[in-house]
Amino acid sequence: MSQAHLDTHPNIVLIISDQWSTRIADGSGQYKNGIQTPGIDRLATEGMRFEGSYSSFPLCCPARASLFTGLMAHKHQIIDNEEVYKGRHQVVPARNDIPTIGSAFKAAGYETAYFGKEHAAGYAWKDIEHYGSMKYSAGGMLAEGSAYDPVFTKDAIAFLQQPHDRPFYMTLSLINPHDICKVLDGRVKGATFADAIFFCRNDEELYLRFQQRPELPSNHDVPYVKGMIRDQDYMYEEMWAYSDDDWHRYVATYQLLVENTDWHIHLLLEAIKKAGLEDNTIVIFVSDHGDMMSSHRLIAKTTFYEEASR
Repeated sequence: MSQAHLDTHPNIVLIISDQWSTRIADGSGQYKNGIQTPGIDRLATEGMRFEGSYSSFPLCCPARASLFTGLMAHKHQIIDNEEVYKGRHQVVPARNDIPTIGSAFKAAGYETAYFGKEHAAGYAWKDIEHYGSMKYSAGGMLAEGSAYDPVFTKDAIAFLQQPHDRPFYMTLSLINPHDICKVLDGRVKGATFADAIFFCRNDEELYLRFQQRPELPSNHDVPYVKGMIRDQDYMYEEMWAYSDDDWHRYVATYQLLVENTDWHIHLLLEAIKKAGLEDNTIVIFVSDHGDMMSSHRLIAKTTFYEEASR
């Protein structure tokens, strides 16, 4: 493709969050829970908001592989976060014969960059030229999103500030609000909701505040259908004994993680504007799946209930 032709093409910035609940924040800015998300609200106000978008597979790795390949899970064959492959439990690696978003943009002459969580079996990294200060796929540490998301955002902003002689496709893939998973079912031994709150607080930002007792959803006490849950004991065993206070703490902690994540989105949007790229850059915000947010007294994902899949 000629340089003259490339000069007419817009930059593409893809922002991904992990486990974002549209029941908590959907870009409308009208939230009964009182949280503030100026980043995604700005995207919705200045662009468009899709209200009927669903995850192809409400679990991280399969959903992300679908996002970057355009294929359903039974086609790219990533059907779990980890599977038995070549005799051991691991992520099944990406197939070389499947094209991806990155390979399509590189073939079109774009500069390609990826900052943040991959966890797509390698499909998100295919034909990527720039990774910033670190490459990260998936981990298991407490508050890793609160630790790493600022690094990913800083790297993405630094990339935006560099001179570019061709249009670019860039992904900023944030970990949070996925940190909520690390205080569930012993994922990090001894971890509590208070630990997650401590690491994501930023008292310099007035809207990052912890609400002790946010409202629970109207279907909190509606029994779930067992057939709707895949691997029932994978994430749900611990919460059978949750008290009302536990549920309120879960939702409150998650809301704070959402606000923390949105702050990084806000910083990136401001950087695009300051770099003079606003008029020639398309910004897209997506998540791999949602979170049950105590609906049906459930948490996290691995179910096709609306809360986890929409």
